[in-house]
Order: sequence, then structure tokens, then C-alpha cells
Amino acid sequence: TLYEALYQKGKGIIPLEVVYQNKSGNSQKMFWPGAEIVYEGTTKQYIQFLPGTSQGQPRQLTKDFSESIVQNSINNLEYMLISGLRKTIIKSRPRIAFLQGHGELSEAETMRIRTLLDPYYSIENVSLNNNIHALDAYKGVIIAGPKTPYSEKDLYLVDQFVMKGGSLMCFYDMLKYDRDTLLAKGTTFTTRTDLGLDKLLFSYGIKTNADYVLEGTKCGPILLPYAKNNLLPWFFYVGATPGKHAISRNIETVMLRYCSQIELMPNDAYLCTPILTSSNNSRTAGLTPTISLGMPMNFDKIPVLVDDPNNEGNRLCLAGLTEGRYESYFKSRLIDEFAKNPESGFIPESKKEGKVLAIANGTFIRNYYDSAMNAEGKMVYYPTQFNNLRLDEEMARMRIQPMTYGNQEFMQNMVDYMLGDNSVLDVRSKQIELHPLDKSKVEENSSFLTILNVVVPSLLVIGLALILFVIRKRRYAR
Repeated sequence: TLYEALYQKGKGIIPLEVVYQNKSGNSQKMFWPGAEIVYEGTTKQYIQFLPGTSQGQPRQLTKDFSESIVQNSINNLEYMLISGLRKTIIKSRPRIAFLQGHGELSEAETMRIRTLLDPYYSIENVSLNNNIHALDAYKGVIIAGPKTPYSEKDLYLVDQFVMKGGSLMCFYDMLKYDRDTLLAKGTTFTTRTDLGLDKLLFSYGIKTNADYVLEGTKCGPILLPYAKNNLLPWFFYVGATPGKHAISRNIETVMLRYCSQIELMPNDAYLCTPILTSSNNSRTAGLTPTISLGMPMNFDKIPVLVDDPNNEGNRLCLAGLTEGRYESYFKSRLIDEFAKNPESGFIPESKKEGKVLAIANGTFIRNYYDSAMNAEGKMVYYPTQFNNLRLDEEMARMRIQPMTYGNQEFMQNMVDYMLGDNSVLDVRSKQIELHPLDKSKVEENSSFLTILNVVVPSLLVIGLALILFVIRKRRYAR
């Protein structure tokens, strides 16, 4: 039957039963809020527009249902349709390498992002291991949260990947600190990480400062058990302001905890674009600063961190993008014997245009995860039900309505743009506002509205048909 075909044992469109009130009392209806995508004669997938209900458990058609669930579904409608079509017609998935071997975020720590990207891209863990061809098969490379330095050989392999026109996405920390010491003693020092990535990125027009950005207006909260109010705004939790670029346009604030400033160095060979910035009320804490919980914090009053908090020039770049042709970081660093050896395949300048994006924060895509033993006795990992990439965990712990962040959407947009797929960038974060009808006015003018929407269009169609009939009769009567 049609019901069974759409439902597909819970894998298709799940029906929605609603109970609503009308003049005659309560009524109950069943809807199939979804779409079936058929491609080349077969059903490829189903799209669920609204959440379904269990049989015998209808949902009340309340104001909350309309303002939250329906509103969210309308906002996501265009994206879900385009995304579904994109999954259906995709022929091959571009390959993306998550570099490993330097203490980068593990697969379990990036599982939420990998799951979002998996329908469109082939995600693989890659260790360089001095293999000169390790990155040849990949269109994009992601470096997320390394903790140990990159050797010159590893930097060379990454550099040559960029010279071949690859897209490089780097998330790294310029400084490190001891959180336990900070919470126990109220103060701690910071030290440089010296990963080597900043030197490589400098040759691509991206300079990273060994400092921390302090945000006064859009900072996130920190939970301090011994403080009077427990939850206090923390200058080092920077709510990054999205720019006008397609990657960040219209998304929620991106949360970057303990991030450093990015400086872009324009060049005629490549284009420089700031993607995320701080607010007008922000500054840096200086090179390798000391972190202290004694810094003034108060929810009742926004602290002023700069002389003129209305000056747009105070904004600091937190995520930078360069696009174009680059000179190799190793152009003047290799001995001629190696550089001129045909077998080395050294590329001193870009063969074709590449893209490099950097954020001096290594953990902004790290998800919380749990583990369990499967039936085969193997340990499996999965993200926690609470999505810390979209909601503030500190506020959630205090059972306060958490602030929403756009880290997840930012990452999706970034990968799509860096790998040249811009089909959903503009619709992923589009917002549509619902304007509900005034029920009292609808009831008061119900007769007039019925005539206006039913009778008048019918009369217009009949009148148009009569006019056409008369014209045809006169024309052919001659």
C-alpha cells in the first residue's frame, strides 16, 4: 500500500498525527510531512520535513509547536531539498585527509563533523610517514588540534600539496596552558606550542600571533564552582562575529575558546579575506600572557576593553582565508642538489590556484563522546547526545537556556567552499520568519474572506472564459 511504501518500516517518511480545535470541537488529522526522491526510476531517499509521531500518540497543534518545530522546518526546507538532491546525484565524493601523527584530534573527537561531511566527501585519516605521495589522492587536507611539532619533512609534504592546488584547512593553538592549575590556583602561565605550522602559513599570507584575544561584548560564560554566581562571562571565550563571506554569512556566533589573533598579509598573487572577527570591544592579552581568574567579570555590566568600543578598527581577525598562487615555503631553503633533482618533484611556485584557511584555535570542532562495547567485543565511540558544537555546555550544566553557536554550520560551509561546492552555502543558514494569522480577525471576517478567496477567483475564471468565448464566436462568425 501507499502507507507501507512511504513508511518503509520507519526508514521512509514517518507520519505526523495532530489534534487541533475547530468550531465543532477537537479534530485529528494524519499528515505525511516529507518528500520522496526518485532518481533513474528508483527511490533513492526520503526527506522528513516535520518530526513524526508514534501511532496512537498524536501531537497537540499548539503555539509552541508552530513557533519552534514548524518555524525550524520552514527555515530548513530549502536546504533539506537541495541537500537531498545533492546526495542523490553525486557521482564521486572528493577525498579529504584528516592528518594524524602529531597529537591531532582523534576520530572520536571529530565524529560529529565527519558524520555531517560523510555524505558528500570521503573522509580518511592520513599519517604522512615521510611518504612523498601521501597526499596525492586528496583534494583537501584538515589539520585539527595538533600538539607536537611538525618536522621539516612533514611541512614539506603539506607545502607541496598546496603548490599542486590543494585546499589546506588548519586549526591549531599558538599557546598552551594548564586548566587544572588555573582552576586550582586562580592563575597560570602560557607557553608557546612551536608546532611549525605558523611558519608555513606565513609564506601563504597568514601570520599568527602568540597571544590570546580578549572579548568584552560577545564572550562566553565559564563555570566556577567556588564563585558567588557560579557562571561568569570569561574574556578568553571569544564569540567570533561572522563576516560577509559565503563561509560565515548568516550563521550563528562561532565559539573560539582561547584563540589567537590572525593577521593577513595581502599580495598581488593571492586574495586575503577575514572570515571571522572579534567585536569592536576586544583586544589581545599580549604575548604569552598570564591567565588569571581575578580579571573583572560581571554579567550586569559589559566591560570596556578598549578606549573606543564603537570603533570598527578594533576588530581582530580570528579566521583568515587566502586564495590564489603561492611561493613555496621551501623555495630558498632546499639545497640545489635536492631542489633540481627531477625525482624529488619539487614545485617552487603554485601550479594552479589553491586555498588556505587558518584559525588559531585547535579545538573548536572537538565534540564530546562516549564509548561502549559492541556485540563483537570491540570498543565503539559515538558523540554525546548533547551537541556542544551548537549549544553552550557551561549554561546547560546550570540548567539555563544555553546560547547557540554556529561551529557546526561554519565547518560545513568552510569545507564546501574550500573544495569548490557552493551549491548550499546560501541556503544552509537562511532564515524565514513566520507571521501567524490573527484568529479573532479571521473569525470576524470569515464570510468575506471565503468569498474573496473562493467565489471571486471562480467568477474571474468564468468571466474570462465568457469573454474568450464571445471573441472566438465573433472572429469565426465572419
